[in-house]
Amino acid sequence: MTNADKIRAMSDEELAEFISRIEIGDFGPQVYGKTFCDLCSGQYECDNCRLWWLQQPAEEDT
Repeated sequence: MTNADKIRAMSDEELAEFISRIEIGDFGPQVYGKTFCDLCSGQYECDNCRLWWLQQPAEEDT
């Protein structure tokens, strides 16, 4: 299961909590804090980095 699959499978309550964690920056450095693609320097705005993360295997506690 990828991170995207895990998000798609969330209940409304889980999705609301996930969005709240993103809004407060709870996923910042550990998700986007390093360079994942050849087009950026680890910027938070990089869609390629977001796509990369969505396609990675999901962790149990994420």
